[in-house]
Amino acid sequence: AGEVVGFAVEADVQRRAALLAEEAGTGIFTALHAVLAVLLGRLGDTDDVVIGTPIVGRDTTDSEDPEAGAFFNKAVLRSQVEGASWFTEHLSRVRDADRAAFSHAALTFDDLVAAVVAEPDPSHTPLFQVMLEFTDGGHPHDSSGNVTISPVQREHRALGPDLVFSLTESETGGINGMLVGSTALPE
Repeated sequence: AGEVVGFAVEADVQRRAALLAEEAGTGIFTALHAVLAVLLGRLGDTDDVVIGTPIVGRDTTDSEDPEAGAFFNKAVLRSQVEGASWFTEHLSRVRDADRAAFSHAALTFDDLVAAVVAEPDPSHTPLFQVMLEFTDGGHPHDSSGNVTISPVQREHRALGPDLVFSLTESETGGINGMLVGSTALPE
C-alpha cells in the first residue's frame, strides 16, 4: 500500500539550484541528489546515505548500430554527508560519486545485488529504500559531456522502494514533484 503527495518547487529556487550545479560543474540532478542526501542524513541521523535512481543507457561497445545495446537499469548512489562541511563541498563529493556510479551503468542492478547481498530480503528493495527519479526540462544532468541521460516516462507502482521522490522540471520553470511512499513498511 502506498500514498502519493504532490508538491512544487518554485521557478526561482529551481534556477538557483541550476546555477549552483553549473558552478560545481554538474547538472541539476546532482544538486537535487545532494540536497536529498542531506535531508535524509539529517532525518535518519546518519552520514551514509544510499539513494537509487533509474537510468537508461546504451552500451554500443560491440556494435556500430546506434540503436543497439539500450538498457534500463538502476544506479545506486552512495553519499557521505558530513555535517561540518559546506554544501558546495558536499555537492562536489556527490558529483564525483554520481559520475563514478554512472560510469558503471551497464552493470545490471541484479548482478550488483548478487555480488554484494548474500540473501536478499524479498520484503524490500535491496541496497536502497529511497529512489530519486528526475525528468529534466532539456538541461543536461552532467555538464562534463561524459554521461548522457534521457528521461523515460513510467507509471508509479506500489512495489519497489519505500520512498520515491519523482521530480520533473516544468517547461515554464520550477519543478513538479511527487512523493510516493509505502504505508505498509516492514517492522
